[in-house]
Amino acid sequence: SLRWFQAALLEGGVDAFLKYWIALETLAMPNTSDVRPVHETLRRIYNITYQEACERFLVGRISGLRNHIVHDGLQPRIDPRLESYLTAIYLDILFDSLGVPPEYRTAREMACPEFNLLAYLPSSKRRPGDR
Repeated sequence: SLRWFQAALLEGGVDAFLKYWIALETLAMPNTSDVRPVHETLRRIYNITYQEACERFLVGRISGLRNHIVHDGLQPRIDPRLESYLTAIYLDILFDSLGVPPEYRTAREMACPEFNLLAYLPSSKRRPGDR
């Protein structure tokens, strides 16, 4: 997981996005591609309900973007703030798995006035030329 995370930090764009996702999947979703374990961990870290974790962190939407990139050939522009957001999620979950007190990095990332997660998640519809 750390190898993929480090590789993501050294890149940008779609390749970095996929590497962040693989790092997160390796760390938090062993033996499954279901995002439920990620939401469960974030639920526990932030002391909120599972539904609140799903609605707040949108990991399912991020997984959908990953699926469209990998399976449909979508080549969206990946905003650097989405990369920062994935870094924050990864570190929140890594620290939790190591038993380190939470730093709530994802919440801090989301608290920035210019942060708009939905704006960083492009439409999942394929465009001409994507494949």
